[in-house]
Amino acid sequence: MKKQLVLVIAVLLLTLFAVSAVADESEFFFKSLPITRVYAHRDGYRIIYRRTNMELADMYVPVDWFQYEPGAGNRGKGELVMDENPAFPYFSIFWKNGEFSHVRLYLREDKNHLSWGIMRNPEAYADRFDVETLDDLQF
Repeated sequence: MKKQLVLVIAVLLLTLFAVSAVADESEFFFKSLPITRVYAHRDGYRIIYRRTNMELADMYVPVDWFQYEPGAGNRGKGELVMDENPAFPYFSIFWKNGEFSHVRLYLREDKNHLSWGIMRNPEAYADRFDVETLDDLQF
């Protein structure tokens, strides 16, 4: 009888732990990828990154996404972290409840670093920074 009682209590405790683990699941999901080259443009950043299959792809992040207005309640769609950390450059893209939330760029502070490039013919890229999300990003 004691063994059955201990077994029932153990099963109840395991069930409680399993339920609490599911309840603590985050609403955010993120993915990080290495950046090969960054091009600064007056309208934003052109990022060349390495996909999971090792092919190169690019994305355009508008400079407006990095604007922050205190008290406005929105942190913008972009965060910029500049440092000389040897792990930089890379980016993380975040989704909240399955929808694009924001992107965080981790870039080398020294613009002479090999990861920074000079954009040739910047006028040709101006219309590519007119994006609302990064939902069509290739991984």
